[in-house]
Amino acid sequence: TATTSAGLRSGYDNLRTTNVVTQNLLPGQQNVDRGSAVSVFNNRQRTRTFAMFAQEEVLLLDERLLVSGGVLAQKSTNNADVNKLFYFPKAAASFRWPTLGPFEELKVRVAYGQTGNEPLYGQKFTTFTGLSNTGQNAIAIQGILADPTLHPEREKEIEAGIDAGLFDSRVAISATVYQKNNTDLILQQTLAPTTGFAQRVFNGGDGAEIRNRGIDASVSAFPVRTTDLSWGARVVFAKNVGKVDTLAVPAFAPPNNFGFSYGAGFIQQGTSPSQIHGRDGNNGLAALGDYEPKFTMGFSNEVSYKRFRLYGLLEWRHGGSVVNVTQNVFDEDGIAPRQRMEVVIVARRRMHHTAAATADSAGDAHRVVREMLHYRLGDVMNRARGTGADHLAGSGG
Repeated sequence: TATTSAGLRSGYDNLRTTNVVTQNLLPGQQNVDRGSAVSVFNNRQRTRTFAMFAQEEVLLLDERLLVSGGVLAQKSTNNADVNKLFYFPKAAASFRWPTLGPFEELKVRVAYGQTGNEPLYGQKFTTFTGLSNTGQNAIAIQGILADPTLHPEREKEIEAGIDAGLFDSRVAISATVYQKNNTDLILQQTLAPTTGFAQRVFNGGDGAEIRNRGIDASVSAFPVRTTDLSWGARVVFAKNVGKVDTLAVPAFAPPNNFGFSYGAGFIQQGTSPSQIHGRDGNNGLAALGDYEPKFTMGFSNEVSYKRFRLYGLLEWRHGGSVVNVTQNVFDEDGIAPRQRMEVVIVARRRMHHTAAATADSAGDAHRVVREMLHYRLGDVMNRARGTGADHLAGSGG
């Protein structure tokens, strides 16, 4: 059998924000117009996106083989050429065995697809800012040089995996390996002041690519399953390793960070895109850690007894570093919980001009994400109370 689908999608995104900042207010005064310095910031954004898609699915070999393919064509007003369509294809195939050895059902699958990351609003324009010159209103270039060819980044991903069921569907196993390549990245280049511009935003083409490889796996089981009592457990494992394969521009720190004195992200060819760089104590920079954990795991359990249902989820993040500026402020002001130890750390960091103590402050992290208790109301109680709700619930996390 074959299934064909196609469609159109058109939409608008509108965003408008106003921010009023007042300084030097009198104590207890909350009126924004009562300060000595009032600043008003207004932002308006409107984006239109139009897309067309087509997909074909075919079931073969007694519905054991599924093959599908499709394409998405999309254009956006965030691109420099608002009328140009960008095409993103996809394809997938899977084959299943209803019974194979100890497996009640075993399926192998493979898929490939492409998506696009659009430029941010306004990156294709050279913007102006208002100012006053000799008492007259005027405008000046704000600093970004427009790119006449700005277009979406392209993300290409291929994955393969298996799904299996065992023991009367009491155990389910799933595993997926993948590789994702982000190409034609949108980069920012700092220009010489003599150009009259501060930055240039452009697509890096084949000279800017980030690769991610990883694995996702899960095991679900129902150790107990009766008429009144059931217990379901699930374990999830994920690991991702990233690398900047090519970078046609010099290594740089992404914007919006507190500087290398605290530790900041650093994009450099041949290294992880999530690495943290900071002062090494010798008037230079060095890698201090990585935001990406070595792996993450999740453990969930759900127990149901008649009308009661209890659910809990625990997350484990192994490895990875965090830039903890809050803790650093506590250290410098001498108000940290471990005050004596932290004062020594701060003094040592100041002596060697290093950011290591601030950046590498994560390690393993365990947290209970959610605990929930449900009670399902009976049909008779619902009719008596005149409510459409079918359960009562309480949660915490």
